[in-house]
Amino acid sequence: MNPDEQDQLDTFLNTFNAHALGEGDLNAGINTLAAMLCTLANIARPGSAIISPDAKCSPVGTSLLVTGALSSSIITNDVLTELRLRQNNIVSQLKHAKAIQTKEDEANRPKQVTFLKRKKTNQAESSLHAALNHSQGAMNSATGNWAMAANSPPNPDFDTLTQDAKIVVSASNARELKTQVQGSHLGKPLVLLGLNHSSCYDRMSELCSALQHGLLPDTEHGKTVKGNLIITDPDDMLSDLIKNTTHNTAYLNHCVWLVDGNAGPEPHNHVHDISWIGNPTNRFKEALSRGFGQRLNHESQYPVLHELDMIGAQHRWIEFLKGVEDSLPGINGHARNLLASLVFGVLELTSCLRVADAGNPMEGIEVFARLLVQRMANARSLMTYSKQQARNDRLKQSILHKLDRGPHSVRDLTRRFNRLSTAQCRELLFELEDGDYVQNNTNGEWSLTGRLATSIHTQTIEV
Repeated sequence: MNPDEQDQLDTFLNTFNAHALGEGDLNAGINTLAAMLCTLANIARPGSAIISPDAKCSPVGTSLLVTGALSSSIITNDVLTELRLRQNNIVSQLKHAKAIQTKEDEANRPKQVTFLKRKKTNQAESSLHAALNHSQGAMNSATGNWAMAANSPPNPDFDTLTQDAKIVVSASNARELKTQVQGSHLGKPLVLLGLNHSSCYDRMSELCSALQHGLLPDTEHGKTVKGNLIITDPDDMLSDLIKNTTHNTAYLNHCVWLVDGNAGPEPHNHVHDISWIGNPTNRFKEALSRGFGQRLNHESQYPVLHELDMIGAQHRWIEFLKGVEDSLPGINGHARNLLASLVFGVLELTSCLRVADAGNPMEGIEVFARLLVQRMANARSLMTYSKQQARNDRLKQSILHKLDRGPHSVRDLTRRFNRLSTAQCRELLFELEDGDYVQNNTNGEWSLTGRLATSIHTQTIEV
């Protein structure tokens, strides 16, 4: 990370007071901020996106895995609890309204309350009605009407609203998950899960992967469910799970990991003044309530589209992801929507601020997105770091110290180490040569290239 990028990152983190979000721990604050922004994108209507001037839409919505006790605790309190609270309030309100409507229907008197007596029909519904009532033979017009009907679902009536208001669902095992996602609002749930010892990982991975890719059946009538996950791992089970080949945990790798710890890269831990956006936690709560309102608006079938030119930014983002594909296989697809989701979240979080009060909330957001993926890559590298790799790195370090005293042949080096074969010594030297630490001289001896021995960090990504 160069100085300009570090300055941009500092500005972004200061804008949203990440230090305070993490209760003094900057990494936890970074994770909490990312969770807040992605959550606002995850609860948006299907089809919500950032739309560029060329009408190209960058879709939003990203699955997250929060690992580490501190980040899991803060995100549970400040993000997941707020989600559950609003979901529970909506369900309770609709249940109460349903009871009132039932009481009115059963009363032997003129009705005093009628909810959604005249449901507003949207254009897709009107087109379907026209297609079904069309006279035989006018195929072109019928085709057009059916095409329009395929563009959006009907506006819900009162009974549909009370039955299909599940935006946020929770589950502790695969059976609960399959039940809970059925009948979710607009077929797009945000699923809250926790890693625990009792989970049937093979079945959970099967269901979660299908959910993330839109392949999970909703009903027997052909509807499907596509949603995102937020998984918390307060007990640091992730490290053991990804090493254990007996479990199918592919769905965990389909998430962006928000990690505690010092795997790096580490941002500057500066304490700044209060941000111009005010209290970010309160801003998030306000934006979350608006998000639920936009999602449940029964008179509109339209997604939320924010107009912003991020064509160049998205191209740079995809190129960056290609560069870390070797460390994180599949990241080019799994994190494709991350930058757009963060941008969407920022726009939702700051949408009610007066222009006169505003700075540029987007400054540094690309660096912030890259930081999240780099920390994920480094954490995964450390988690999968084997004992053999650790031994090889210690041997490399020892070889460098030997070569610091002067050139050595392979034979000289193997004499000085117990249980180091000639073949293994050559392999380690070739790896050091690839890293530009050593060079093979014309006389067959090996020597240092001038780089310090202490600069070798084969287990982490250098930024």
